[in-house]
Amino acid sequence: MVGISRIQYTTDGQAFIVKREIKEARLKNPNYDILKQWFHCDTVIRNGDMLFFCNKIEYVEFEEVTEDSELINALKEVKKPKKVNKKKKITK
Repeated sequence: MVGISRIQYTTDGQAFIVKREIKEARLKNPNYDILKQWFHCDTVIRNGDMLFFCNKIEYVEFEEVTEDSELINALKEVKKPKKVNKKKKITK
């Protein structure tokens, strides 16, 4: 199938964006590095007779920003730059 873009989870909870699915039998002596470049993927997963060309979704830790956080207070203190009106001179 062509044009697949969906999220798939492995049994250990890792998430991948599936870009392409191809039956392995359709490929003769595949070079996976070239195929990954062609499909713009970083991972190939084999499940049975199917190959899944995927991009790994990295887990990102984050901290929720609240109104009383230091970052919000620091951003409020930063002054916005003044807008400068540039008038064009009209010459005759």
